[in-house]
Amino acid sequence: MHLDSTEVSYVTEFAHNAALVAVVVVAHRAMVDRLSGLTESIASGLLFGAGAVLTMMAAFVAWDGVIFDGRTVVLSIGALFGGPIVAVISATIAIAYRIYLGGQGAMVGALVIATATAVGLALRQLHAPDPLTVRARHFWTLGLVVHVAAVLWFALLPLDYVEDVLKGPAAAYIGILTLSTVAVGLLIGGMERVRHFDSILRDSHERLQNLFDSTGIALVEEDMSGVFRALRQLRDSGVTDLREHLERNPALVEELAGKVRILQGNPAAVRLFRVTVEEGRKAHIGSFFGPGAHDSYIDELCALWNGAPRIEREVALRAGDGTELTAFVTIPLPDTEQRARHVAISILDLTALRNTERQAMQEREHLREVLWGTDVGTWEWNVQTGQTVFNDRWAEIVGYTLAELEPISIDTWERLTHPDDLRRSGAILDDVFSRKLDAYECEARMLH
Repeated sequence: MHLDSTEVSYVTEFAHNAALVAVVVVAHRAMVDRLSGLTESIASGLLFGAGAVLTMMAAFVAWDGVIFDGRTVVLSIGALFGGPIVAVISATIAIAYRIYLGGQGAMVGALVIATATAVGLALRQLHAPDPLTVRARHFWTLGLVVHVAAVLWFALLPLDYVEDVLKGPAAAYIGILTLSTVAVGLLIGGMERVRHFDSILRDSHERLQNLFDSTGIALVEEDMSGVFRALRQLRDSGVTDLREHLERNPALVEELAGKVRILQGNPAAVRLFRVTVEEGRKAHIGSFFGPGAHDSYIDELCALWNGAPRIEREVALRAGDGTELTAFVTIPLPDTEQRARHVAISILDLTALRNTERQAMQEREHLREVLWGTDVGTWEWNVQTGQTVFNDRWAEIVGYTLAELEPISIDTWERLTHPDDLRRSGAILDDVFSRKLDAYECEARMLH
């Protein structure tokens, strides 16, 4: 196939015009990264309108007042990805400029602009609500429909349509600008997908950051990659039993702990350990070890060595001011050096709970000693469940051992109580349950 000089000129001019469209695409990408919502739509409309004007300023002048350019690419793609606001603003600017240029092709030029915008919006509507689902075949269809329609509008001009238009620039116009539509559509589509996924990632990061900051559980992010590399080197050197190796080289435990870097901690962690995030980053994790935590760290190293997915245990820790803590620590153990760079550790503070338990145990022990010292028999009755608990002294008072009275229930009390006293006891209990009395107190004769 041979192209004469005129056809080559068509192709060159349209190719140059298509290159201007690429400039608009790059400018659009730079702009939308900084804007959002209605502001973005208005700015995009202005940009695509300016892009259409730019292509018309560099248009190929076929005849006096008749121009060919890439405004159709800019406007159809802008309508497709930007929506109605972008379409109306950009088309208005383009039509105004085309009418300003004047000439016998002004009205046809305005119709071409309206057609390109309408076809772009129609394709958007077909793929509502997500224009990102548009694929290459859809861009081919868009380009062909827009530019074939544009060529058809040229039939309204006072020209020899077949000789001047169809045998003239029509083929190059449709071919080059349809190809440009596909290229620009794929480019903007790709950029929009990247932007879409960036937005999803930002939203996810913000949600995770909010959760990280607001949760009441202490969360600490550590870089364990140094430990991961050190263990790999030990394995490569022939070590097979890490625990045995650490027992023979106790200083190595401290060295491995020093390879852990604290990256960040949430507000709950700052409150728990009573240090700032910056102080935590500079600290050796061994400074937070409480009694027995050294052995727990060895267990963690061995679990990492053996490929365990996580380790969970209660450990004794120490805050920055020396306060002793009890915590339940969960550590997801990384299986690659890359994952070891960011390990999120959760620390549930059990200090208050364990202190309360110890206090309760001390109080129970104290009560047990008081009861032993006063030689008092006691019994407990859960009214809802019927469960009863008698102590050894109570059984001795009525002349039995607890073993001889089993199974023990409230029936045991009723069986051993004098019938007259049992009725009186029941009446007192009714007064207590109805809140006529604050406490139950009754003297009863028991079967011995």
